[in-house]
Amino acid sequence: MYSLQARWVQASHDLDASRHLFLKSNNAVAVARIDNIFGANDAEQGHIKKAEQWFAKALRRFERSKQKPMTGTVLMNLGIVKNIAGNWDEALSYYRRALPFFQEAGDLTRIAELRHNMGMSYHSKGNEQEAIGEFDKSLVFSQQLYNPRLIGLSELGKASAYFRLNDQPLALVFCNQALGHFTALNSRLCIADAYKLKGMIFREMKEYNLAETYFQSSLLINEEHSNLLNLAETHHEIGVMHRQRRRRNAANASFRTALKYFKSVGAGSDVIRTQASLTRREST
Repeated sequence: MYSLQARWVQASHDLDASRHLFLKSNNAVAVARIDNIFGANDAEQGHIKKAEQWFAKALRRFERSKQKPMTGTVLMNLGIVKNIAGNWDEALSYYRRALPFFQEAGDLTRIAELRHNMGMSYHSKGNEQEAIGEFDKSLVFSQQLYNPRLIGLSELGKASAYFRLNDQPLALVFCNQALGHFTALNSRLCIADAYKLKGMIFREMKEYNLAETYFQSSLLINEEHSNLLNLAETHHEIGVMHRQRRRRNAANASFRTALKYFKSVGAGSDVIRTQASLTRREST
């Protein structure tokens, strides 16, 4: 429950105590499960390098114990952190390695998650049609399962892809659908992601007051949960908005804040992107 509510400190304390007990009893599978949870918690907070280290530990233990479904889960998690770090082809490679484990187990939930994650990697690469195709595959399984969170994530993914394709009305439709699912679940970090995207959409529609409202709402939630990666992404998008409005000093301030957070979580491709934005602003 603590992890689900993003109560990171309490969760870490309880998990560490449990891990110590399982290490003493030589329960490798239980230790690996806790390592995987530690990795997931760190990834959700934006601590990418720490997350990768935890996942690598979990993977070794699960492989030695021949725990196939959990091996697939950790491979997928490693794909997620590789995607965040900007290593999109490596991420896709991990996802492809994970898929047979889930197919063999008949785990439709994991397959739906994996297809969504593959969509995000294609989206990061700028291959929007491939991304939409993967999001649609995820939606098929998510709707069969009636899993509102996964449905919302795939809808949000499609919204992001249509945003990139400059179809803002369709992006807004899918974003609102996703937000409805996240709000019903009270999934705060997902709500923050949807608010950020709505801010981006309204920014491109030149509805700057609405954009500012959604960006600030996203920041508040991410600050509450110490999600450094999402804070970085939101500050970057605010910087883009200030740049569009020819507010040079405000844009520079936002890009600098974004750069600080991106560096702190090891989001390499985002560091390069934000440095380019900042350099462009300072050279004009």
